[in-house]
Amino acid sequence: MLARIVILLSICCVACGGSELEFADWVQLMPDEATPVFEYAAVSLEERQGERIEVVEDLVIGDDASNPDQVFYRASGVAADDVGTIYVLDSGSHRIQVFDAEGGYLRTLGQEGQGPGELATPSNLVIGAGQVILKAESRRLSVWTLAGEHIRDTQLLRSLTSLAGTDAGFIARYGIRTPPTDEGEQPPRTLLFALFDTSGEEKRVYAELTEPPPTTIAFGGGGIVMIAGAPISDFTPRFVAARQGNVYLTASREYQVHAFGPHRWALRVAWSRQAVRETDIDTAMARMSPLFDQVDRSDFPWPDHFPAISSLEIDGHGHLYVFPFFAPLNAPIGPDEERPQVDRPVDVYSATGEHLFSGMIPVWSWSGSLGDFVYTTRINDITDEYEVVRYRLVEPF
Repeated sequence: MLARIVILLSICCVACGGSELEFADWVQLMPDEATPVFEYAAVSLEERQGERIEVVEDLVIGDDASNPDQVFYRASGVAADDVGTIYVLDSGSHRIQVFDAEGGYLRTLGQEGQGPGELATPSNLVIGAGQVILKAESRRLSVWTLAGEHIRDTQLLRSLTSLAGTDAGFIARYGIRTPPTDEGEQPPRTLLFALFDTSGEEKRVYAELTEPPPTTIAFGGGGIVMIAGAPISDFTPRFVAARQGNVYLTASREYQVHAFGPHRWALRVAWSRQAVRETDIDTAMARMSPLFDQVDRSDFPWPDHFPAISSLEIDGHGHLYVFPFFAPLNAPIGPDEERPQVDRPVDVYSATGEHLFSGMIPVWSWSGSLGDFVYTTRINDITDEYEVVRYRLVEPF
């Protein structure tokens, strides 16, 4: 049975942060009294100083522009298999570049086109059930062996987004809209988070939630106003999946995470979301005005507060990294300014909900992980070329 949202005024919790903590409204996706709910106090920026996860740059692919196999037109995703082979989605070139664990080129998967094994507008590269899985176009699933053999292309029944690979297949999100009411009102969209096998067949629904308004914003979507790279975020559900373990989902604007799978639990942190300031809106408008004619600030449903969580990530040991939203670090900057490279606050939890660490980290997003390593893409500030980077996390826990 699909788990539906229930707003609880009171809930029996496993209190880990003390009885004096004050929490915002609690969205409970699992109306099961046996499910533990962990409570933690928020950790301020000041308290995090001196607590840091060190990150060591271990490998860079793409820094040799003379090697055509290492030139990426638009590197948009990275995945690694169990032996450290690196798969890079170069969506701009409609292909996957494969490298060994030392960065040596091995092979290319796919090319631009519409035929079997050919790719058009590819996205969402993951390793799932021991295979390379890629979503191409809006509803096409392309599957390859780790050795580079094309297995199949499947036309999906619905548009899937935000794929995450697991040993059983992959997790994805999709939306369902109901018809308008007799009065012409459009009901809010329902978002479902489900497990699929490599043929695209849905095997299990972990959770569903009703997307709060607004569901669509001009020049943006999914509850985010995207303005020339300067977002003012409202509510966008985040989720990640461990290869052999839980699926984690944020279900509201508050600091709360729900775990589904072998270790089913939920956590919430006593967190006061910061208000969106007039200066934040002014900065966003300054970035957008040169791009669009006759745009007024009243054209956008600006949120009152920033969300409590920026993103979620999983490391290669199954630890959950929750990146709380600190407005001074995440808020838009001036129209001619570059966002500074600063450490980001992070909270780390075990697969069973135990709080392991609160501090800072210089890398706050990645698309693949293996053991102590995480993989991401970046644009080189000097060459302006895309690079794939493997970092080693030096964890203090």
